Amino acid sequence: MLVHNSADYRRVAWLLVAMGLVVAQDANPSLVV
Repeated sequence: MLVHNSADYRRVAWLLVAMGLVVAQDANPSLVV
């Protein structure tokens, strides 16, 4: 997928970060942000 708009790229990046945090918390419940 090619993202030409910087706003869309930023939105996708934040989505990936959020998913990563959720996965990390599921894997390690003691990790609290």
